[in-house]
Amino acid sequence: MSIILRIRLAWHTLSGGALLGVGDTTSARVAAIAARGLVTPNSLTLREIRAVCASALMQAAKKL
Repeated sequence: MSIILRIRLAWHTLSGGALLGVGDTTSARVAAIAARGLVTPNSLTLREIRAVCASALMQAAKKL
């Protein structure tokens, strides 16, 4: 299974919603988690960290 497919499945599992497609943006929930993580990084749970990372990777350029 490719890494992109694994990330998409992880995102779907964590968010309980649809997978991000081309041109989609981060949800308000994930954006709020990221903002809180910038202020107090130790307050994030592992699940929240994974959600933010999955969102960032799904929106990254395909050159990774």
